[in-house]
Formats: sequence, C-alpha cells, structure tokens
Amino acid sequence: MASITQYLFKRILFLVITLIGASFIVFMIIHLLPGDPARILAGPEATQQEVEILRHKLGLDKPLAVQYVDFMARLLHGDFGRSIVTDKPVGELITYRFINTLKLSVFGITLSAIIGIPLGVIAALNRNKWIDQAVMGFAILGISTPIFVIAIFLMLVFSVKWHILPATSVTGNIGFEQLILPGIALALYGAAPIARMTRASMLETLTQEYVRVATSYGIPRRLVIYKYALRNALIPVVTVIGLIFGYLLAGAVITETVFAFPGLGRLLIDAIFSRDYPVVQIGILFVATTFALVNTLVDILYMLIDPRIRVSGGSR
Repeated sequence: MASITQYLFKRILFLVITLIGASFIVFMIIHLLPGDPARILAGPEATQQEVEILRHKLGLDKPLAVQYVDFMARLLHGDFGRSIVTDKPVGELITYRFINTLKLSVFGITLSAIIGIPLGVIAALNRNKWIDQAVMGFAILGISTPIFVIAIFLMLVFSVKWHILPATSVTGNIGFEQLILPGIALALYGAAPIARMTRASMLETLTQEYVRVATSYGIPRRLVIYKYALRNALIPVVTVIGLIFGYLLAGAVITETVFAFPGLGRLLIDAIFSRDYPVVQIGILFVATTFALVNTLVDILYMLIDPRIRVSGGSR
C-alpha cells in the first residue's frame, strides 16, 4: 500500500513538473508566432493608436517574462482568462468543447476495443490461416488509410446516399446520432493497431510455459486462453488503448473538421488561426494534462490486470 501511495505521489509530482514545462514552452511558442492579435482583433481599418490601446488592455505590451508570470498567477487563482476573439471565459469554452470530445472519444475507443481485441484474439488462435490473413489485412488497411478518407466514405454512404445518419453537427446539439459516424470513423482507425497488438501479444503469451502446463493438467483450453493467457496479453494492449484514448481526448482534429463536430480539436485549430492566445495556451495545457492523466490511469490498470507488477520506479 505504501509503495502504491509513493508511486501515485511521484506521478502527481511529475504531472505538475510536466505542466509547468508545457506552460512555458507553449507560452513562448505562441508569442513568437508571426501576427499581432491586437491588430487582428482591432481590424484592418484601426489606427495604430487604437491598436496600441488594445495591446495595453490585453497586457501584450509587457515583457514576455512579466506576461508569463501574470499568466501563471492567474492559473493558480483559477482564472483562465477570456478569449480575445469572443470575449467569453476560456474555461467555459474549453469545458463545453471537451464534453463533446469526451462523448466522442469514449464512444470511439469503446468501439475500437470491441472490434480490435476479439479480432486480434481470433487471428492469434488461427495463426497463418486465412482468417488470420484477413484480420491482418484489415489492420494494415485501417492503419494505412487516412482517417479523413474513412470519414468522407462513411459520410457519402450513410448521409448522402442512404440518408440514414446526419453528416454534420453544425447546430451544436450533440446527440447519439451525431456521434455515430465520427465515432465509427475513429473506431475503425483505432481498431487496427489494437488488433495488431492483441494478436502479437497473444501469440507471445500462448508460447509461455504456464499455458502449456495448465493445458497438460487437463484445464480446458478455452479457459486457459480467455482466463489466463488473454489477461496477461492485455497488458501491452492497454498501453495502445490508453495512447489512442489520449489522442482522441486531445481532439481528433481531422474527424471533427470533416463532420463539423464542435469538439476541442476544432476549437484549438480555430484559436491558432485567429491568434487567440488565451484559448490556445489553456487548450494545449488541457491537452497535456489529459495525456498525463491517461498515462497514470493506464499504469493503474496495469496493476489491476496483473497484481504481480511492482510499483517501484514505475509500473511498466
């Protein structure tokens, strides 16, 4: 118990250090990009004096070091600032978009696991047979096909031709119907690496001594495979699922753009093009936090799947 507590403390400390480093890097990169947000916000017809007044109001006339200290001080007080473009609280904007992205991510990663893990197991149990080749062909096709191609194909078939599902979510109202097509696109893209990793991990696990011993003791092969072998084989698969889920939570930009889905990815892209510094800074910090938290959850899942994993310097 003490080792687990110590490990979690280290992870939290690492998370804090990561976020401080990410905040500094993002702050510097954003402010070194070409383009003046004060000029963009004031408009092309504004005078230089009006631009300077707006720059002073936004605090952009201060030295970068002072701006960064002010930025971190506001973060510590829970003040994420206001959007330069819309003048809305940044926290409110990101929360709304993240909730939409979270719905899409959970739906997509669940479908990916439901499709990918069984296919990988089936392929491993039928190694070098036609079904194994078919599954690996699907995996290669899924990995090599750009996700926007999958998204456009689904849209053309189910929205344009058959008129079964909505193609976009331009109204901003996200219901289950609006999740289906982008969720399937993400699922097909994510199921491919999950299937490949499951197959490889299962093949390695099936060659272990304990599997042969359990089978020789008369334990039914199906029980050995699904209760013992699969459980151990899932450890590297959890890593892949965690990475994919973190990517989706960070904002599946291409999918959200194709389906006009109001998620976090589209918000960040729009903010970058409009030089909306507060939204970009907080948005990227939010993404970094998401990845770090998902990594920690994956490590905890390791311990749940295989209690033999010791938490010392790390659980992997």
